[in-house]
Parts: sequence; structure tokens; C-alpha cells
Amino acid sequence: MTRTIVLDSGAVIAAENSDSSLTRLIEAARTRRALVLIPSGVIAETWRGASPHPNISRLMKTVDAFPPLDFDAAKRIGTRLGQVSGPSVIDGSVVDVALRNTPSLIATSDPDDLRELLKHVPKADIEIYVL
Repeated sequence: MTRTIVLDSGAVIAAENSDSSLTRLIEAARTRRALVLIPSGVIAETWRGASPHPNISRLMKTVDAFPPLDFDAAKRIGTRLGQVSGPSVIDGSVVDVALRNTPSLIATSDPDDLRELLKHVPKADIEIYVL
């Protein structure tokens, strides 16, 4: 079964820096026809200043959806965050999107907080791919 790819802030920043491992991951996802998702909060966390961010803009053209942080997601995320200390709302959002789209793979440059959140989700079919 093909895994949905969920990109966190580190992955979006990697795109801005033309990271070749992220490029290969996205190319492989497209070959397998996997969904590529970026939680909308990740864009808010990474899009800074008036720059057009050409590399991020190019990445966004390949993304299938930008799942929103709606009321129900916020409650799920808040519940999970109450079980840990350290992860941010955006980390929680990334995990929530991955959980709603299993099997999935989270691409990140900072896996610690994501792994901490996933410890409290038994049998989640989620892999972490460290850039």
C-alpha cells in the first residue's frame, strides 16, 4: 500500500534550501501516485517576509492538499498535546494529518517531538523520514 507523505516545517524549509533528499522523496511519491500533504499551519510557520519563496512555491504546486486546522482537529491535537510536554500545535497538526491518512510517512528534519506524540498513539501506521 502506498504511504501518504506529510511534510512538516523542516521539510518545507528543506525545499526552500533545495534539499536533494526531499526532492527524491517527492519524486518517488509522484511515481507511486502517493498523496503529498502539508498541514496549513506548517505554511504559516515557514512562510516569512515578503519574499516570493520560489522553491516553496514550486513545492506547493506538487502538493495535493493543505489540510486545515479546524475545530475538530484542534480538539484532537489539544488532547494529544496534553499528554506530552514540548511538541507544538504545528507538530500536533502534522501528526493529526498523518493519523487521518494512514499509512503515512512524515518527512521532517526534527523527529523528536513527532516521535514523542506518536508514543501515545498505539499501533499507528506512520513512519518518520528524517531529512
